[in-house]
Amino acid sequence: MPSDCQPRHLSLRVLPAAGQRTAPVSRMSRKRFTVLLVVQALMIVHVLHWLWAETTLAPIEPSETMETVKHGVITVGTIFFALALGSTAILGRWFCGWGCHVVLLQDACAALLARLGIRPRPFRSRVLLWLPFLLALYMFVWPLVYRLALAPIMQPDLTWPGFSMKLVTDDYWTAFPGWAVGIPFLLVCGALTVVFLGNKGYCTYACPYGGFFAPLDRFARARIRVSDACDQCGHCTAVCTSNVRVHEEVRDFRMVVDSGCMKCMDCVSACPKQALSFGFGAGPGQSVPAAARLFDLSIANEVLIAAVGGVSFLAAYSLLPLLFASGLAACITWVVWTGWCALASRDASALGVVLRQAGRLRAAGAVAVIAAVGALAVVLPTAAAGVAAWTADRLDRKVLVAEQMVFDADGVLPDRETLELVDAASAWYSRARSIGQGGWAVLPSRDREFSMRLAWLAAVKRDHARALELLQAMHAEATNEIIAMSVARILRAARRGDESRAWVADALAGHPAWEAIREEEILWLMSEARNEEAIEAARAWVAARPDSLNGLRRLSVVLVERGSGDGEVHEGIALVDRTLELAPGNAGAMLVKANGLARLGQNNAAVATLQEAVRMAPAARGLWEALADACARAGREMEAQAAFAEAERLAAEEQKRLEAELHR
Repeated sequence: MPSDCQPRHLSLRVLPAAGQRTAPVSRMSRKRFTVLLVVQALMIVHVLHWLWAETTLAPIEPSETMETVKHGVITVGTIFFALALGSTAILGRWFCGWGCHVVLLQDACAALLARLGIRPRPFRSRVLLWLPFLLALYMFVWPLVYRLALAPIMQPDLTWPGFSMKLVTDDYWTAFPGWAVGIPFLLVCGALTVVFLGNKGYCTYACPYGGFFAPLDRFARARIRVSDACDQCGHCTAVCTSNVRVHEEVRDFRMVVDSGCMKCMDCVSACPKQALSFGFGAGPGQSVPAAARLFDLSIANEVLIAAVGGVSFLAAYSLLPLLFASGLAACITWVVWTGWCALASRDASALGVVLRQAGRLRAAGAVAVIAAVGALAVVLPTAAAGVAAWTADRLDRKVLVAEQMVFDADGVLPDRETLELVDAASAWYSRARSIGQGGWAVLPSRDREFSMRLAWLAAVKRDHARALELLQAMHAEATNEIIAMSVARILRAARRGDESRAWVADALAGHPAWEAIREEEILWLMSEARNEEAIEAARAWVAARPDSLNGLRRLSVVLVERGSGDGEVHEGIALVDRTLELAPGNAGAMLVKANGLARLGQNNAAVATLQEAVRMAPAARGLWEALADACARAGREMEAQAAFAEAERLAAEEQKRLEAELHR
């Protein structure tokens, strides 16, 4: 019996066809490559259209279906995926071979390796075949199960929003990762999976879409079929890029039944007897275990593969998007398995290199063992840290305390149950941090994220010293406006307002372009009735950023609402007019102007301004209420009553909408 670390079928004996001296070649591969290149070109055109028009068709990406199962949003990706699944149930697994850009990369990698005389051996594992299906269930079925079966018990306020459509977007790239993730994804999932796992390794062992395409293929009536002209020469299997043993399947079933068949038609075009064809007919008429695949591993070793694959996926998914994590996990599993074979088998080889021979470990085998140990040394603690992060996040979500209470100098401690949740979440976040920070993770990629959550939880406990320690340590490592603003808020909550102002001044001296921290400080000064300081801070904003529309708006509001005399109110109104010149049609700015006119006693002018504002935003209840008040001040009772009635009508409609959402 051959070792698990050696392939069951090392080579395929190919019988030469009459008059043929060269290896069999597919005449279909060039056509399919052309189709796949056209698909790639269309994707590029799609992106270019968005860059040019600033709006375009939403991403034609199957993963967009998650928006449908989670939130009821029907996207272009949903429609596309539904069509792909429906056609697969009829034609078989054709989309992977003819429409997937990742398949183009994998086939290009395989073609390059072939030119170098390398044909990657498929890694035939039973248990790893389940990964795509499990990922598909997690992406597209689990959200529905949770919402329909578990949410009514665990999260009763989670109501179904109803179906809606979203077919165009003005932010096309928001659904995709940046280049720092995208390029490594293409290298790992489009190339490394081929080297380690064989042709179309990502499709076979990592693609969640294939997790649905493969089982649907079993229902298809269209298949690769054989005539009596077949003489079992093996040319079909030799050219197959999906690792299907075509000659054996057509011998046993008179058709290809392997769900890994992607209908590339290579076998049909390479058959010297023209015995193969693609057509409709009856199915195999019997159960075909595991799609007639031949596996290299024993059941006991499949358990090891399952454990390594599961832990590797947990580790990768804690840091990377799911599609990338699945491909990387499959590759890591192969690395660990190869190292195990080099260590434990009498004979082992990989990628055409002998790792162990007659019980003797070769140099390449030692490298394989070191790589496996290194992979495990990263994967195991990273997976543990990922579980810790997930646990911390679940606990953190239950800490329901308003920001206003946390950052209020007069705030109080939350109840005992909340404090216990805070302590538990903090403990798990500490474990999720990197080893250098006293946690479990090997890589510090999420340390800042976890430190921010720890600082927030410390602030909830009113442990201001701990929150400041965490935030200032992060600020010292890398300057960040959100962190700087958080430090200022914690200082205010600790009744150290003057230190907070000094901190903000120092931060803005180095980063005058920061605006959020300016806005937040001015609002705090206004809440403390430190009006002169608020006006001073707003003037400093405009002086530092004279072209900032936000700065001009904030200064106009402060002058109108908190100005000490008519002169400052007039200045505020003039600034409002300036902002309206820069950005016309702002009803909120018109409300500010009306408030200024009212302060000056110009009530009729305030009414006229608010009438223009409600024409801009007729559904804004607050504007109608302000108009009613302004009309009353001007002695225009009939108009005041009409405006108040409209405000009440809008309030009733808003209440009805809220009640309808609660009953969904």
